[in-house]
Amino acid sequence: MFKQRARSQMKKTELMESWMSSNSTFSPKEKILNTSFSIETTIAQQLKQRWDKAVNVLFFQFKNSSSSSPSSPSKSKSLFCSDSWYQQIKSFYSNESERKYHTIWHLVEMFGYLDILFPIKTIGSYHKKDHEVSVAILTMSIFFHDAIYNPKSSTNEEDSAILYTQFRKEMEESYLESSESSTPITMEQSCSSLNFSSNSISPHDIISNFIIETKSHSIPSKPNKIYDEETLTLLQIFMDMDLSVLAKTPKAYDNYAYLIRQEYRFVERSIYCSKRVEILQDFLTHPSIFHSNAMTTIQCSSQDDDATNFCSLEERSRMNLKREIECLQNGIIPGENDVVDKSKK
Repeated sequence: MFKQRARSQMKKTELMESWMSSNSTFSPKEKILNTSFSIETTIAQQLKQRWDKAVNVLFFQFKNSSSSSPSSPSKSKSLFCSDSWYQQIKSFYSNESERKYHTIWHLVEMFGYLDILFPIKTIGSYHKKDHEVSVAILTMSIFFHDAIYNPKSSTNEEDSAILYTQFRKEMEESYLESSESSTPITMEQSCSSLNFSSNSISPHDIISNFIIETKSHSIPSKPNKIYDEETLTLLQIFMDMDLSVLAKTPKAYDNYAYLIRQEYRFVERSIYCSKRVEILQDFLTHPSIFHSNAMTTIQCSSQDDDATNFCSLEERSRMNLKREIECLQNGIIPGENDVVDKSKK
């Protein structure tokens, strides 16, 4: 019990002090928090390691031992396919002509929350295999959920899910084409051996479903035919990571709001303000924006550089949303004046 409370307290501290909550860096060309970390160095290596680990779990780890050997022809060809896809996904998120917030830094932030909200569990009946598959599902959901992002399109989420299906198909084809076995294990057979969902839905289908769910960010209130209890918990964590931007410190949130406006700069200002207000007000109608206990109960400072007034991340999100709504209703884009002031210096 003491260890469990200690882990809970550590999670609270990490969330309160996380760099993500105050980060305003989203350009792939920028470094973060005046450190040496940039997308082209340490962070890039970490992203690739996460990708490789997820690919190994979802496509190789539970196949037969010979095909999962790094030197086997089937795996070598599949790894080449995987590397090509990783570079393609990375290039999507590095496209600064259309993306201002939905860049690769958005992924980095989500992985930061993943490490806090979903650490390795060492107690109870939750086995290592289950944890590895869970992390792989969340990892690929993060990488692909905004892979297709065109502000002028209304089918980004569906298109991103289709893209993941294409990736999945090419990985399987590259494996089968070079398999040395006369009866190689197919992807569906491999997925069944993962035995993850009690609903018999494969991890790959779960990933596709998670990607599409980001269209509305709605979550079932209880397990159903698609999401059993374990998968529903993962969906809650995934949605909290994607919406964590709403709980940023006020200055960082205003910068985020400004970047979203830049992505929709082709929309006439008054129309943008009106439609954006509708979206934000919808979030406020939900009983809770976040779903995991950590995100709904953790205390944080309510204002920038204020160590005296505290609120929950849920409450800070609602304050941010209400502040932006008030600005938009008056034709003001949060963070816009800050950018203008910086350009004058």
